[in-house]
Amino acid sequence: PANGTSLHAAPTLRIVWDAGTVPEWYRLLAQVPRSTLTQAFGYSIALMTTEKWKPRLGVIELGDTPVGLVVVTEKRLLGGLIRVVRMHRGPLIRPEAAKPAVIAATMKELRRAY
Repeated sequence: PANGTSLHAAPTLRIVWDAGTVPEWYRLLAQVPRSTLTQAFGYSIALMTTEKWKPRLGVIELGDTPVGLVVVTEKRLLGGLIRVVRMHRGPLIRPEAAKPAVIAATMKELRRAY
């Protein structure tokens, strides 16, 4: 095109929070090497039950294709004035998508969210 833009824009990366089912989460988790207990759904539920951390499960999508996942836990302190956030050993990106640009875009989305 005359304005210098591409007709084929790169797919957009986004993190879809708290959607899907537990079996879908475990299916994605199985596609990522070196996952640990801290990315398991049960671990997040245990933290919520015992320590009052609210889990957030994020599916990282490139276009409409899931390419990774991230677990974040949040806790509010001082009546909700302070939000403490922990990211547990992630984000995890599927090997075929683990390109520097994808990782950088994922970190940018995490910074935007938190």
